[in-house]
Amino acid sequence: MSLPHQLNDFPAGLSAQELADQISGHREALSAKLLDHGALLFRGARIASAEDFQSVVTALTPDLLAYTGGGSPRSKVEGRIYTSTEYVGTVHIPLHCEMSYTPSIPGRIWFFCLKKSPSGGATPLGYLADIGEQLPSEITDRFREKGVRYTAFMHHGAGFGKSWQKTYETEDRDEVSALLDAEEGLEYKWKEDGLFVSRTHPSHRRHSVTGEDLWYNQAVNWHPAHLGVANFDKLRKIFGTPENFPKMAFFGDGSPIPLDDIIKIDAVSRDCERDFGWEEGDVLLVDNERVAHGRHAFEGERCVLVAMAPPERLFSSNDTN
Repeated sequence: MSLPHQLNDFPAGLSAQELADQISGHREALSAKLLDHGALLFRGARIASAEDFQSVVTALTPDLLAYTGGGSPRSKVEGRIYTSTEYVGTVHIPLHCEMSYTPSIPGRIWFFCLKKSPSGGATPLGYLADIGEQLPSEITDRFREKGVRYTAFMHHGAGFGKSWQKTYETEDRDEVSALLDAEEGLEYKWKEDGLFVSRTHPSHRRHSVTGEDLWYNQAVNWHPAHLGVANFDKLRKIFGTPENFPKMAFFGDGSPIPLDDIIKIDAVSRDCERDFGWEEGDVLLVDNERVAHGRHAFEGERCVLVAMAPPERLFSSNDTN
């Protein structure tokens, strides 16, 4: 099965509004195709700006989600349209599902290629079922039993990683504390130089429609060993214990995840990647409960934007334009 599935249902050269109108008139068919394939590629429309992208996205999913509490460095472009990530281009980002370390995940995620890089920069996709099936059972059994604990230290405005102000899109500590208090199972502590947050979640999750029990965590992405053991050792020299890292993953009981597990999961995830080449103006819609995404290293300028939507809104018959 192709991933993503390129749609040939609409005429080439449509404007952003014309594409949105066309999609709105084919909701049921698109919903079925998204469920079948996991990712849909809209190619050939005249979409050339964040404003164009927003008009397409909001025609289908007007209640877009904010990236409040997200772990990746990104900037708000317009409304609830964000840069996809601002990690340095030399870094390969492993397959993951957006915000799988939170209790309320985006059901769908949209991407838009405003500018493709001259070298590299693909957004690989991969089925979570493939990753789970190819992982050794002793690894998946350990993760099922213990879950994953994600820890993050966010500085006050100067330091390595994201600040708490940028993470929560506010300068108000009381507002942040209220958000954190409302999340079940989350622990946090304000420190002199920043904010420490810890949350624990299962390693697997059932798809809200299909009921599939899928590998669903970001242990690899939050564990710096995926950058190489040498770089992991460098971070330990800088920050001391792993608990002080800007981002870190442990088993749910607080015990360390074996480095061999992280290395193996990363290798399996890479084997499950399915690549496609971006073209400027492409819009990609991904089922964030079933299909993971990543990013290949790149050189030169690259701009891919992202928007997130709750699952209960996408292709709802109650939506109006």
